[in-house]
Amino acid sequence: MIAIASISVIASLAAASRADSPASPTLPNPLSGAKTITVHEDLLFNNGTGGNAEGKLAKMGDFDVSFSRPNSARIELVMGNSKDTKEFYVSDGTTAHQYSGRSNEYIEIQKDKNGDFGSSGFVRISSLADIENGPKIPSDLKTSTVTVDGKQYVLAAIETPIPTAQSASAQSLLTDWYFDPSTGLPARKTLSIKTKDGEKAIEELDFSNWALDTPIDPKTYEWNPPAGSKAHVDPPQPKLLGKGDIAPDFTAITPDGKKVKLSSLRGKIVVVDFWATWCGPCQVSMPHLEKVYKQVKAKGVSVLAVCVWDDKANFDKWVTDKKGIFSFPVVFDPAGRSGVSVATPFGVSGIPSQFVIGKTGKIVGSSVGYSDGDTDLEKNLAAAGIKVANK
Repeated sequence: MIAIASISVIASLAAASRADSPASPTLPNPLSGAKTITVHEDLLFNNGTGGNAEGKLAKMGDFDVSFSRPNSARIELVMGNSKDTKEFYVSDGTTAHQYSGRSNEYIEIQKDKNGDFGSSGFVRISSLADIENGPKIPSDLKTSTVTVDGKQYVLAAIETPIPTAQSASAQSLLTDWYFDPSTGLPARKTLSIKTKDGEKAIEELDFSNWALDTPIDPKTYEWNPPAGSKAHVDPPQPKLLGKGDIAPDFTAITPDGKKVKLSSLRGKIVVVDFWATWCGPCQVSMPHLEKVYKQVKAKGVSVLAVCVWDDKANFDKWVTDKKGIFSFPVVFDPAGRSGVSVATPFGVSGIPSQFVIGKTGKIVGSSVGYSDGDTDLEKNLAAAGIKVANK
């Protein structure tokens, strides 16, 4: 593992590498051809809240990863130093399970449409894809040689633009890979956000103890539930209200501190959109809502975009950042992150969730989630007698 005094060193090196750095020879990728791989990872993280007032990265946990082709894997994670925070993922290529020490429960993970066990958030956090096939480095990317604590590394600095619709302040995501030039193996991966005010470190993953093509006992990938553990059972999900249901009344707070009730809009067609500042799909859906709103606001249609499960400070900042970008009315759920949300009586368990409510207060149609090209909002408005042009 590389020892570095502060993340500011990494930030300065990364910034320098994005200038016109001389290209270095192409590194080998020993991971893509290895039949077995083991590695230890130290994960540092900065979520920007609680206990990290200086904005520095803090130790989040340790990973021990074993991988054998084609898709047998075992990943053990300890969050901090408590056995109660230990988790592990294990797959023998046919079945996969994930265990959480916090609840002493486990789940069976199903293969996705591609035949992979890729649906577990734990697997994503562990960067298993990067370990299996090696980091995805653009072939035309210029790399540079940097020195950290007296040792040289090859730095591949990847900059990915962030659409304005997702963030008004963040301009791009910076992914920096540090490679051992003698082996081509990753030594470190860092993630940071670039804004007009500079760079903010988000995550750092340090790799050590690499071992390739070393025999791994097949029993490593056998699933053996820990003593006393039980299968996790998801609680019953609330039924999402839909066509014909009466829309529950609620009170929300406008950006200037005034109260607004849904029932005050009775006699109009209302689009209620439940969202949050931290919800990526919600942010992606906003330009579509804005486009529709511009077409229907003169047709007696109102919009209440309700920020739920969020902090008031985050909402206020979002309103400031998005001023001049979105014109539809936004309000804040006074329950915030605690208490019973105004979305709960609607049966909302995921966001974004949208409801088109008719003039009499009955729901005409509802939808959950958003992907580019979705037209659920237009269809539900059409059911309420409001035509929206596809343009």
